[in-house]
Amino acid sequence: MIDYSFREKLITKYYMKKLKRCRDLLICSEKTRKPQRRLQMADIEAKSTAILYDAFQSEASDIHLLPTSKGYLVHYRALGEIYAGETLKAEDGFRIVSYFKYACGMDIGERRKPQSKAISYDWQGNGYTLRFSTLPAKPSESLAIRISPRTTPYTLQSLSLFASDTRKFTQLAHCQNGLVLFTGATGSGKTTSVYALLDYVQQSSTKMIVTIEDPIERPIDGMVQIETNEKAGITFATALKAVLRHDPDVIVIGEIRDRNTAELALQAATTGHLVIASLHAASASLAFARLTELGVNVRVECVRAVIHQKLAKVVSKNKRVAFFEWLRKDSLSKEGDVHDISGETEALRAIRKAWAIGAIDRHTFNLLTDKGMMEVESGYR
Repeated sequence: MIDYSFREKLITKYYMKKLKRCRDLLICSEKTRKPQRRLQMADIEAKSTAILYDAFQSEASDIHLLPTSKGYLVHYRALGEIYAGETLKAEDGFRIVSYFKYACGMDIGERRKPQSKAISYDWQGNGYTLRFSTLPAKPSESLAIRISPRTTPYTLQSLSLFASDTRKFTQLAHCQNGLVLFTGATGSGKTTSVYALLDYVQQSSTKMIVTIEDPIERPIDGMVQIETNEKAGITFATALKAVLRHDPDVIVIGEIRDRNTAELALQAATTGHLVIASLHAASASLAFARLTELGVNVRVECVRAVIHQKLAKVVSKNKRVAFFEWLRKDSLSKEGDVHDISGETEALRAIRKAWAIGAIDRHTFNLLTDKGMMEVESGYR
């Protein structure tokens, strides 16, 4: 006769052991899973830092994390050229983008709208300003990082190959009023030139300088620097209105983007202020057409100079130099028509002209034309 009660006890005991073992496995899994998560996060942080360090070592100006159907591509821009880096798995790339967003103070959960932030970063004794920008691309967010070294600014003498450019910049620095416009493509070095001009103004005089930037790329002692913040209602136009009541001698506008800002800039230039601003235009002469498109009647008499900037790569020195197309006040008729342009648009033409008038010697001419000079770049390719 079978003892059913004994059999039930055996079955219960067996399954209780199985349940206990499963519970122990779950507890063990929970204990081991947390360190694994921390390890993954540490790997993401280390990978993100390595991407930055690679950019610093290669003197890159930009980092791009591009989403694709197979993962993320890491690209670097150096001397105007894009160089392909490694390919990341989609999940790893997504986490690295999220890490950078967290590190610079962006909203990690916001992936439907573009975001931008700027932070300061130190590496091996060198300071950098990192500007982060995200775009809600498909299949995932795209991230771009602009790298701006906080180094000693360029001097006016180091900006150009030609002494004539230095003299023109020096003359502008001593102007008491008027409008100075820098034009050129993105990445053509307009900001570098503006900072060099400001550095000279600051060293050669005791003028009150106020800048309006988006964002502030290089903090400078002795200047009042304002960063635009659309969420707080601080645009170029609203900031410029406030600056005019702050007793400035020199006003710097990061970019003229709309009619209101353009009109205020011209107003400031005619009321005893030296206004330095950047504007997107294909050439110096087209700057006036661009202002007209914005709905502004340009008063030629208040324009001191329009400077169009391009970069040329010198392979022998692994660097780029700036070439300037100048349109100065004496080159304009009363109607605003251009009747003379001092300077050359094309780099090689400028070099040949400099050689013809004796501004450079044979060795420099050969170095630039035969051994080093590449084609002119408007900016980033």
